[in-house]
Amino acid sequence: MEKRHPKHARKTVSGAGLSLILAVAPGCKIRDQMRREFNTCLFTALALAVSVPLSAKTVLEGAYTELQAARGQAAYSDHCARCHADNMNGGFNRAPSLITSEFMEHWRDDNLEALFIQISQRMPPGGARNRIPESDSVDILTAILQANDYPAGKEELTLESLKNVQLIGKDGPKPLPTNALVAATGCLSAGPNDSWTLTSASEPVRTKTADGASPEEIAVAAAQRPGTQVFRLTNTDTLDRDPAPDKGHKVLVRGALVRQAAANRISVVSLTSVAPGCTP
Repeated sequence: MEKRHPKHARKTVSGAGLSLILAVAPGCKIRDQMRREFNTCLFTALALAVSVPLSAKTVLEGAYTELQAARGQAAYSDHCARCHADNMNGGFNRAPSLITSEFMEHWRDDNLEALFIQISQRMPPGGARNRIPESDSVDILTAILQANDYPAGKEELTLESLKNVQLIGKDGPKPLPTNALVAATGCLSAGPNDSWTLTSASEPVRTKTADGASPEEIAVAAAQRPGTQVFRLTNTDTLDRDPAPDKGHKVLVRGALVRQAAANRISVVSLTSVAPGCTP
């Protein structure tokens, strides 16, 4: 049956990932002569994938081996210790500590690829000629996990597995912190004094880009069920286009999350209409 799936399904979610997503979308049946129904089924499945990770593995379950962390410590000494210190507590050239709660707060509730990109593409500062090799970057990441008292496991962390391991706090997943770059879907509602609010919004998730949405992302957002969150939207006057035509639409918003006692808000960087109405 695998070879009979429409080709565009492979472009959206490939391999075992597609099989798993379809398995959790009740009532999905794929037939060659039912292309339209398949598309609807796929969009529903993708929406579920937003809230159900393809892999439930977290760093609490052991994402690296002791031997790999030892290699990582050696690579850390070569590439990182001069700024972040031998004990990873930072302090040189304004380098932050890598073992504080503030560090973990910044990176938690995302997959390990985000931290890997920071190490391999942005460290050390000063230009691409000094970049850390990818293999060393993966090993250094495991040394950081070990220094933060995350347990070792039986399998090494690899470039391929980075996306499938979530970095969470020792007390489990929590709502994202303020200043996190997030994406959220909800209903665009007008407020007083030309203000805008995202109502019936989903729980924000981390995003690695603030750009507009791809066709696949629009399909996922359009199928997303209404949530219970409300966010005041700020900086909408800096967008490329006036949000007014999208009033009452279901929209995908990306921006910086700001948590406040009175009302949480999102400082908007991009806003994309994904459906002309707010019903799922």
